[in-house]
Amino acid sequence: TIQQAIELGINVFDTAEGYGGGEAEKMLAEAIKGRREQVYIESKISFENLHAADVRKACENSLSRLKTDYLDIEYIHIYNPQILLEETLEELLKLKQEGKIKAIGVSNFTKDELAAALAITRIDVIQNVYGLLWRWMEDELIPYCAEKQVAFVPCSPLVQGILSGKYSLETKIEELDSRQYIQLFRKEYFGKAVVIAEGVKYLAKKYGKTTNQITLNWTLNQSGINSIVIGARNRKQLLDNIGALGWEMAEDDLEYLDKLSRTLTDTLPHDISFWWQGRFNS
Repeated sequence: TIQQAIELGINVFDTAEGYGGGEAEKMLAEAIKGRREQVYIESKISFENLHAADVRKACENSLSRLKTDYLDIEYIHIYNPQILLEETLEELLKLKQEGKIKAIGVSNFTKDELAAALAITRIDVIQNVYGLLWRWMEDELIPYCAEKQVAFVPCSPLVQGILSGKYSLETKIEELDSRQYIQLFRKEYFGKAVVIAEGVKYLAKKYGKTTNQITLNWTLNQSGINSIVIGARNRKQLLDNIGALGWEMAEDDLEYLDKLSRTLTDTLPHDISFWWQGRFNS
């Protein structure tokens, strides 16, 4: 799947030391063997590894698993209030000066946390949860990123499959995998989310597209969005995702999606991610 993605023009691959305990990085290394200069690789340092010595060790371990001399972007995966941000960023700056990383990113940061990071050094990119069903950062964070010239890259735009249309009001949430712990899978939100997914299906039929393609096209065309991180488990999903490119929806259909999604999003908490409530703290 990764190799076909490269052939189709996708050149950024997102991973993290915490994905599969490092196995995701090893798999990516195998997939891009002989093609390193064709792609950009971004990885992330885990919440618990943000002391200076741990930052360096985490980065160097990622480089080893990825079989590369440098990362194009190294992210702080999640802000850790128990570790001084200055300590983490100063070590990332040293790694940048040594050529082991090309750019510094943050992930799952609020506007205030991003501002604190920018007061210390240049932050090139922020990767946060954002999409049709999780939109509160449109009010302040995304405009702030545009003002400070920090690229904003959404992740999880399909909300772990809700917007693919594969769930229904009869879905037994308690029988799902880790998705059952996501805020949007809670009973008080899930029904509305499924109704919105049905509305997306309506537009998909109109345009001859899939629900994923409608959702991803909408996300890519929002103000301040530079790119999006999308998961694809196989080539079929990859091709479906790529079908989001190269076409536009009519203005009235964009307005329809905006109003439809706000029937839920305007009632949601302003947590940094739908994966947990409040600030991640473990």
